[in-house]
Amino acid sequence: MIHGELIALGIAIDKKPEYKKAKAAQDRFDIIFKEILKEWTDKSERYIVGKNFSGDGHALQLVWKYGYILEVGVGHDYDKSCPDTDVLLQEILQKPLGQFVQSITVKVTDGGMRGYIDFESCLSKIVLQGRQPNLKKLVIGDCYPPEADLSWCSVGDCSGIFSLLPNLEYIKTRGRNVIFGKLKHQKLKKLLVESGGLSAEAVKSIAKADLPSLESLEVWFGSKEYGAQGSINMIKPLLQGKGYPKLKHLGLMNAEFQNEITQALVKAPIVKQLSSLDLSMGTMTDKGAQALVDNVDTFIHLDYIDVCDNFLSEQMSSRLRRVYSNKINISEQGDPDEDEDGDSYIYVSAGE
Repeated sequence: MIHGELIALGIAIDKKPEYKKAKAAQDRFDIIFKEILKEWTDKSERYIVGKNFSGDGHALQLVWKYGYILEVGVGHDYDKSCPDTDVLLQEILQKPLGQFVQSITVKVTDGGMRGYIDFESCLSKIVLQGRQPNLKKLVIGDCYPPEADLSWCSVGDCSGIFSLLPNLEYIKTRGRNVIFGKLKHQKLKKLLVESGGLSAEAVKSIAKADLPSLESLEVWFGSKEYGAQGSINMIKPLLQGKGYPKLKHLGLMNAEFQNEITQALVKAPIVKQLSSLDLSMGTMTDKGAQALVDNVDTFIHLDYIDVCDNFLSEQMSSRLRRVYSNKINISEQGDPDEDEDGDSYIYVSAGE
């Protein structure tokens, strides 16, 4: 009965939101919602904000329609005595209202105060729900400084989710210790892997993936100081275009081997099918950028090239602008730093 009333109220609100009856429907809608929340967990109401509910917390954010939750954002509120992030997520997914969830975003967990944020338990709760054909978007690690440094975040094992989410179209992970295993999915369209220290295992999984529908891929490799193990040899299968027949946007970013990546792309078959290329945030110098200047015919078909936040000289930046005009972003170039011995060094944008 409650679900039936929620659906009827939702339809009334959507059809004529400006009418007085719609306002009354919205008020009744909110009352029912609050009553349902109280069944989930003690003091749930304190932690929730959403499209149809007004609250003062941010641990749990919901977007819902016609009596069912469509989008879930779950995190931890350090200002309140809040349930653990994975507990909140499980409570949502196990309830009838959560059976049609289309999007899950996992933010900071309760470990942030200790400088270590682990998303493994949240991933486990998603896997425990079994097959979820409605879920299309998954974000693991939607937290940023000053709330959480990238190096604090540990993603965990994602290998079990792909077979259980057959209609997944978008996934983003942010942090280290990410495990993909054999990366294979028929409908995934966008994959973003942001890390300050991507392991060899993860790099190889991405390079050898079978993602026939993927249109956009961005990978942050990171710094060796924070565990990065990627190399140009590891990504050769990706550069050949294997497993990525529909890829249009490729980001190979935040790498300490950015020069090698740029040089390898000159003869990489995958470049022909791309419309945009992102080589930003890394340690590209004039040596690497020279490949873009010398091989214009290879890259000129691209609509957009991003080499910002690297270490290019003003002279090289000018040459790139002359060659690629407004197709290329060369902003925010850095200068090498010096250590205590006076030796210069360069570094990726996101490690810590």
